[in-house]
Amino acid sequence: MIQEHGTSKRWETELTIPEIRDMAETGGKLEGHWAITVNVPNNTDPFGKERLWLEALNTLTESCGVKITTVKFNLSANVAGYEFGMREE
Repeated sequence: MIQEHGTSKRWETELTIPEIRDMAETGGKLEGHWAITVNVPNNTDPFGKERLWLEALNTLTESCGVKITTVKFNLSANVAGYEFGMREE
């Protein structure tokens, strides 16, 4: 989705971990600088044993050309798994 901000356009998108993996496997790119919000299910400890979000961020940077500017976490009852809200900087 493109959001208009004055005279500039910024891309905004949301991706799940399977979508990130699929993009990497097919050679998809989201080059540029991105602020990322990791939406985490309420019942999940993002800093526990499984750090799937960290693997996904690594995939975005290493395979998809994303330069991450900031990462923040948002606990949400509205997500079943990790979702990544991305806003181009």
